[in-house]
Amino acid sequence: MAFDDVHAASPNTQEFLAILLRRADPSMVRMAVGAAPGGTLSDELSAALAAHAEAVRAPDAQRPTPGHRSDDELLRAYIESDGTSDDPAEYAAYQAAEPARRQRLHDERAEELQRHADWGLRLGALPYRRERGSDPAGTGRATLRTTLEYCVAVGYSAATVDLGR
Repeated sequence: MAFDDVHAASPNTQEFLAILLRRADPSMVRMAVGAAPGGTLSDELSAALAAHAEAVRAPDAQRPTPGHRSDDELLRAYIESDGTSDDPAEYAAYQAAEPARRQRLHDERAEELQRHADWGLRLGALPYRRERGSDPAGTGRATLRTTLEYCVAVGYSAATVDLGR
């Protein structure tokens, strides 16, 4: 199993990885855990990695140099990444876009996600989209409330706090 960008993972996910590292039989489960140098890991995960993993520094990623992309293509790529793109050009295009355009693209992406939303999408990408769409006080608030109630019911404490903010 491979996990990347763990420095950006929720506290629940980092806790899960720490438990998995401690409890999984290494002859049955092999894990790769990637995090940015200097990224923030929980104390629990840091300790589990120190005790149960071998540190390996991966070579610096070489970004492909695609042909010129328009600002619209960069913006759409950022939107389609659900806000997770590490590409500075995509993020810059997102920040530079007119707010009404960003909201419309968030709404469109939310509608696309809603059609096939499992709880993974309902806990992350969907509330992110609705909160940034054209109706944050209506649809956004309702989506966040549904997500928050689910997190409280199943005991996702860290996610409950994060969503509550």
